[in-house]
Amino acid sequence: MTKELAIEEIKKWLDFKRILPKEREEKQPQTDILVDAMQSGSLILNEDHSLTQILRFELETVKELTYKARLTVGEINAKLRGIDSSKAHDLLVAYVSVATGSPMGIIKQLDSNDYKVAQAINMFFL
Repeated sequence: MTKELAIEEIKKWLDFKRILPKEREEKQPQTDILVDAMQSGSLILNEDHSLTQILRFELETVKELTYKARLTVGEINAKLRGIDSSKAHDLLVAYVSVATGSPMGIIKQLDSNDYKVAQAINMFFL
């Protein structure tokens, strides 16, 4: 996929999520990670505006993660129960878990390259 097409796909996703221009500007580094992932073929925008991440380093039982297009406060709060909010890493793992519907134990097993993309996606859920 060309860089221009990848930028347009991410823009469609951000538009669907109604991310305001100021937030897009503040999170440009995360957007760049998503564009790179999409350009390389490891990130796909689905028709329902969910994102599918093809893991570069597959786990034994997981080859891809699909992120919901939107999350409710109730979904987030249910997963955050018992999480120490002072630990940013634990919060991000919990958000990835909520967004993908995957257990936190699976998310913790992701390779750092795959987790970087997961973090970039989830910055737009915070």
